[in-house]
Amino acid sequence: MKLTIDPSPPIYRKPLYFDYIVEGLKYLVTSQNADGSWGKKNLSTFRKIYYTTQVVQCLLRAGFPLNSRIIQNALSYLDNYRQPDIENRAVFFLYLPLGRLSEDELRNYLELLKEVQRDDGTFMYEIRDLEKEEEEITMDEWPRVRRGIYVFYTLHALHFLSMIDEQKYKNLTSLKNEIWNPAWQWLFKELEREEVKKPRYTLRDPYTNEADPELTSYGLALLHKIGYQIPRFPEVIKWLLNKQVEGSWLYSCKATSFVIMDLCTLSFDNSLLQLVKKAVEEAMKWLVKNKEKWEKNPNLTALAISALISGNIFLNPNFQEAFFVNYTETLRKEIMEREKQIRKAKRKTKIQNTIYFILGIVIPLIIEYLIIPALFIP
Repeated sequence: MKLTIDPSPPIYRKPLYFDYIVEGLKYLVTSQNADGSWGKKNLSTFRKIYYTTQVVQCLLRAGFPLNSRIIQNALSYLDNYRQPDIENRAVFFLYLPLGRLSEDELRNYLELLKEVQRDDGTFMYEIRDLEKEEEEITMDEWPRVRRGIYVFYTLHALHFLSMIDEQKYKNLTSLKNEIWNPAWQWLFKELEREEVKKPRYTLRDPYTNEADPELTSYGLALLHKIGYQIPRFPEVIKWLLNKQVEGSWLYSCKATSFVIMDLCTLSFDNSLLQLVKKAVEEAMKWLVKNKEKWEKNPNLTALAISALISGNIFLNPNFQEAFFVNYTETLRKEIMEREKQIRKAKRKTKIQNTIYFILGIVIPLIIEYLIIPALFIP
């Protein structure tokens, strides 16, 4: 008789920083709000949407199935913000690759992008509530914008456009190109520009006017995705690696996480590959060493955990098997407990709403038929 179960299953060693990854995932699982979102109550809707989409991407990267309760609860929350609005852009960025946008929804959002696109092909958005490191950034009389300003926003729009399946949304190809072409032309000119503080094929932060590693890695990831190989690619990568300081980029958890994830999407020859692997490993080490900078913040935790997972996959082809074998049992209990808490919170809210509804009917009836008549009884 042939055995269907291997009597000697492979033994997988724990991946790098496994305990930190699991701890971060536990925090994300247990900190989901009852409405499916992430973020404190006083956080703006824009920020909650952004946090929630980042966490969902992290959980999907960690192997959570799309139909898991925790992700479905998050999608139910995000479904409230499908209307075309610049402040809802994170929803569209998440929903497009998940196939959750109808042709009409995508058309409406593309028309909005075209409407807000600037004459030079770039994009600029205001942020309603800034994080501390962004409070001083001002550009073109826009006092409340993200670091990287219109360069980042334009890259974000181009990444979104690059995810559009033209076979599925063939009626939208022309509209997409009307937005893509001027933005792409601007990006290419920006890459070609060479200045004292900006080597060719890097991207600069308009606020400092210096070449920026996070923006450059974001641009490289986009170019690689669409199959465009920039000239002097090895030189740009070496420049990017030379910008690493003590394992980080810009001493920022956000920037370091993004650069790790971007580097892990690129292809390298053998000589360059070893340098990049060393840089990625040092960056992962820096993130773990500076855990206090990102823990207890859903957005930063999601970015850091996504970066640690991406780095592990890049460094070890057997990572996914090793990770899933080791973490499935570890997280199952926490997930079930959190789902229980969410169900309890929803039942409590439902009971409260029912009581308020009943009182809203009963009290006026008591006043009308008992109290008021009693006042006129002689």
